[in-house]
Amino acid sequence: MEDSPYTTETLAIYEEFRTRHKLGIVVQAYLKRTSDDVKRLMDNGKTNFRLCKGIYVEPESIAFKERREIQENYLRLLDQMLSGGAQVGIATHDRYLVEESEKMLKARNTSPKEYEFQMLLGVLPGLRDEIVARGHRMRIYVPYGEAWYGYSTRRLKENPQIAGYVFKGMLGIR
Repeated sequence: MEDSPYTTETLAIYEEFRTRHKLGIVVQAYLKRTSDDVKRLMDNGKTNFRLCKGIYVEPESIAFKERREIQENYLRLLDQMLSGGAQVGIATHDRYLVEESEKMLKARNTSPKEYEFQMLLGVLPGLRDEIVARGHRMRIYVPYGEAWYGYSTRRLKENPQIAGYVFKGMLGIR
């Protein structure tokens, strides 16, 4: 899921193909519209979500700007998805969101088959290892294909701290 000009089109494509193919969809917690999108998608059947915070610079009219607002909305969306029986990829490198998600999963007695954590290769491997050690499934994302460089460059520009994680990962430094 890229920035907001593509959200409506991407969701429409997903909805068109979801009945014929096993697909999932990424939604972004910083977009104010996401709760409505999640409800509509779940009303149309079993849904497999990848929930991320969102990273693109968007206008305040459509996006939460403060970190705390985004975190709170992320957790509301996770609760909404789990309550509706969705499969959820909890995609975050934010320790607070990991810990709060774990509390929610435990309180709901959520089956490990209903969720997984997701992180980018090379970003916070120590946190990734902690999550796995606590018994959660983990999917590690690796940029690849013809557009890998553009994707990676955008991620680094949007969050320069990732460069440090990647560099340390390449050198085996924790």
